[in-house]
Amino acid sequence: MRTAVSNAAGHDVAPAAVTAFRLCYAAFQGGLWSMAESAADAAERARIQPVRERYAAVLRNAGRN
Repeated sequence: MRTAVSNAAGHDVAPAAVTAFRLCYAAFQGGLWSMAESAADAAERARIQPVRERYAAVLRNAGRN
């Protein structure tokens, strides 16, 4: 994806920008799935929880690399 964007833009995409966008996306998705989870019935919450947790893990692990 980074290569495709770099080619389209005509210049390299900074690794720091990719990291920032990845974190912003994880935060957005985490919030989205948290709201969905809070509005869902028990069966749906059980399916949503691992998805929400995956995005939360990205944020928890930020900066550990």
